[in-house]
Amino acid sequence: MKKLHSIFQHPGFLLAAGGLALVPAITRADVLAYEGFDYTAGTPLGDQGGGPGWAAPWVVVHPNGGSLNVSAGNLTAGPNAPDGYDALSGGHSANLISDFRNGRNLDTAPGGVFDAAGYVDGNGRIGADGKTLYFSFLQRANGTGTFYEFELHRDDLTDPGRIAGIGNDQAGDSINLRAPAATHTFLSAGNTDVNFYVVRIHFKDGNDDIRVYQNPTSATEPEFATLELFDHADMALTGIALGAFLNGRQVAHDEIRFGETWADMVSVPINPPSPPVITVQPHPTTVYTGGTVELFTVVPGSPPPALQWYLGTTALPGETGAKLTLTNLSAAAAGAYKLIATNSSGTATSEITAVNVLPLPDGLIAYDGFDYPIGTGNLAGQNGGLGWSAPWLQISSGNDDLLDGSLIAGGTAPAGFDSRSLGNQAFLPNQRRAGRPLDTTPEGPFAARGLLDGFGNIGADDRTLYFSFLQQPNGTALFYEMEFHRGDLGDGGRIGGIGNDQAGDNVHLRAPNPTHTLIGPGSTDVNFYVVRIDFKNGNDDVRVYQNPVSVTEPGEPALTVLDQADMSFSGLAMGAFANGRTVTHDELRIGETWASVAPASASPYTQWLTGFTFPAGADQTPAGDADKDTLTNLQEYAFGTNPTLSTGALIAHTGAAVTAHGSPTLTGTNAADLRGVFGRRKDAAAAGLTYAAKFSADLLAWQAATAAPTVLASDTEIEAVS
Repeated sequence: MKKLHSIFQHPGFLLAAGGLALVPAITRADVLAYEGFDYTAGTPLGDQGGGPGWAAPWVVVHPNGGSLNVSAGNLTAGPNAPDGYDALSGGHSANLISDFRNGRNLDTAPGGVFDAAGYVDGNGRIGADGKTLYFSFLQRANGTGTFYEFELHRDDLTDPGRIAGIGNDQAGDSINLRAPAATHTFLSAGNTDVNFYVVRIHFKDGNDDIRVYQNPTSATEPEFATLELFDHADMALTGIALGAFLNGRQVAHDEIRFGETWADMVSVPINPPSPPVITVQPHPTTVYTGGTVELFTVVPGSPPPALQWYLGTTALPGETGAKLTLTNLSAAAAGAYKLIATNSSGTATSEITAVNVLPLPDGLIAYDGFDYPIGTGNLAGQNGGLGWSAPWLQISSGNDDLLDGSLIAGGTAPAGFDSRSLGNQAFLPNQRRAGRPLDTTPEGPFAARGLLDGFGNIGADDRTLYFSFLQQPNGTALFYEMEFHRGDLGDGGRIGGIGNDQAGDNVHLRAPNPTHTLIGPGSTDVNFYVVRIDFKNGNDDVRVYQNPVSVTEPGEPALTVLDQADMSFSGLAMGAFANGRTVTHDELRIGETWASVAPASASPYTQWLTGFTFPAGADQTPAGDADKDTLTNLQEYAFGTNPTLSTGALIAHTGAAVTAHGSPTLTGTNAADLRGVFGRRKDAAAAGLTYAAKFSADLLAWQAATAAPTVLASDTEIEAVS
């Protein structure tokens, strides 16, 4: 289990020396958003989610080459800021290594902090006419040449959304304001000191007014700014990013604030005591054995609450962050997880969240069914599934949305295929690409099966691999594609793909990169594809099956190309560009057999579900609780109870016959006569279910029972086990 820390509010303390408070006289400073980098020093910034006023954690936007890490200690402005300013800093700072960009979206949601303060315009951006916004930050570059910048972004945390910035994105050694995107206005000569910036934006109907104060030392707003530009640019924004590229450039940032007044920029943020509130609940997840699950929460409170994750009633050692990452999952890791947050004002407990672990289908190596929380622009950073080496990344222009429910293949896939789907679906808006690297490490699942070639890519000679996915575009013309990548998830590493990157309305195999071979006509239905690659010494053979319905590999693919291209690959990406094209994908599978990527027969659990009538809209997933009786559907299945009826019944038997299905029972008053009886499915082995009886003296530490289970009674479905 990976330990991740996240603190969600600046503590708002007052540092005093000799009885004299080291803050300006102005004390009103109820900031709209704050980031003091109050995380564990030495950890990557990606996925950290602290501070008020943000919509999501930090995400890696441009991952090539460098990194962005939390550095020990605050940046110190010294004489470049008002007296006492440095005493206000919380946490550490963030240092950006060259060839890297991290970004973070601000909370522009209806009812969110910026909307409540009247800043959100009709387009859902921070920029309502007549409002004035201040933001400030500390910045220190390791050199004066290009490229380093504190960036403002609109709708997109990559280059197309970069609308303004402060730093150097020009030849020479000056510091500039870049706004609008291609206009650079001189601020000052460059330096490698810690610089303190306050930016004031007055939003108007048309281009906005901008004032930039470089290293102001006044506790009140100076009469004159370092730079004043009127009617200069549309500055409506939705997020920020930190970037450093070229010349080995590095840049550190700290103390990012957004507020309504100058005092918000230079005074102590006021955070009155408040109990923890879990505003984002962990998402129930189902995964295959060996896979990864991430449970994420957002827990504001003042002072920042202490966090602890639990499995059942057992505290998980060291798991004290807002995110819980479970890797290489076994059946023993399945269960009910929760987070408890505590501070001096109170305690909050998250919803009980089921993590279900299914047996690994024979031959399956990698899988992603997008079992993540639904939302807009939130695929980047998601790290679940099986067989991957890193989370989903933003590659071009933006990120996928996660939509509710799985894509339904229906009659275009083998009967029962849809019953094997897990989670939701990934929707790619236009001008987007998102990608994910597969686990090609020497210890990973592809290496364990001997599928890596001498270059560390998936593609060992004389081996066969199958890849399947669901795809649904909103139109048949270019561009949409499921892409194969080697070494690089951008265009430079795109070695193959299935979709339409050509004139016309057909679906093609693109491999090698500039070669397009017809598969068949395009459609806006959900299409099911299976790709078979026979790796050889030289170019490889490729077979593509479009909407196969057979439970075994058909004799005639939609396309067969022999000695076609070097198809060794290391990652996958999804792309949509031009013509307003969008595309949805789901159920990515890579395996060694047809059955592993085109599963047909429904699981025993799914077959069991068909015996009940659920109300409309009921959650029938294993993690769901359709009858709201605190037992998940999977637990109802395991005990043989009714998932649509909350009864509170207990298991009962008369002699060797089970007379009632229900929850486990416990009898006895001491260790000598304590006995538990539970229902166990007779098809448990086939269903991949395991049952473990444990006991505890204090309900905190649990031990496995050593007594061998005894079957007391049975019926056609379950056994009563003591």
